[in-house]
This record gives sequence, structure tokens and C-alpha cells, in this order.
Amino acid sequence: MSSTVQHQLQTVVDSTLETLSVRTIRPLQKKSYLCAASCFDKHTSPSTLENCVQKCQLITQLTGQIVQAEIGEMQQRIQREMVSCEDKVRDAGITDQDKAQKMYAACGDDILKGWVKKVPEVGKRIESRIKSEASKL
Repeated sequence: MSSTVQHQLQTVVDSTLETLSVRTIRPLQKKSYLCAASCFDKHTSPSTLENCVQKCQLITQLTGQIVQAEIGEMQQRIQREMVSCEDKVRDAGITDQDKAQKMYAACGDDILKGWVKKVPEVGKRIESRIKSEASKL
């Protein structure tokens, strides 16, 4: 695989996560922190104060879990697709190591190029899931 395609994928993932952070995650974090701060004005009992703060922080925790789950699933899918490249090289019966490596690299590049195009949709799915969870709270 070429480092250029890997860099392209990393750049689009970073950009998508930054956009998601600015548009969706940070506003929810701010709301969560303001909510938690207001708990100190509303509650005097330690247990009710703690419950209030935990409830306020729930969306922040869920957001982190959603992002981790989606990125983890994307990484697993890429890994599975890369295994299929190994299988293609093996099935081709290429004995020349250089040719086999070139075939594997070309296959890997195609997979990563495909994911460069898919990442924005992953970002939209993450945003949708976060907004859905936030609306339930």
C-alpha cells in the first residue's frame, strides 16, 4: 500500500472527526458541563448532587462510545478487506515475492481509496446516532 493513500485516508478521517467535534460533540459537551455546573446550585445533598452530575454527563459518555464503536467497526472492516487481498494474492499462485507484494499493495490501495470515499458517510452516521441519543435524554 502506498503511504500516499494511507495519508489520504488518515486526513479524511481526521477532518471528518474534527467537523463532527465542532458541529456536534463540542456543543453537547458544553451543554453537559453547564448542566453539571447547575447541579451545584440546585442540590445540597451529596447523593442527589452526584446523581444530577452523572445524568448531565451521560450524553458525553454516550458520544465517546458511539465514536469509538463506529471507528472500531470501520477499522475492523478495513482489516477484513485487507485479508481478502492476502487471499487474492495467495489464490493467484504468484511465487515471485515482488509481484505478490505489488499485487497486495495495489489491492490495499483500492480498498483504502474506497474508504476515503466512505468516511464522510461514516461521519454522518456518527452524527445521526449522537443526535438520536441526545434527543432521548
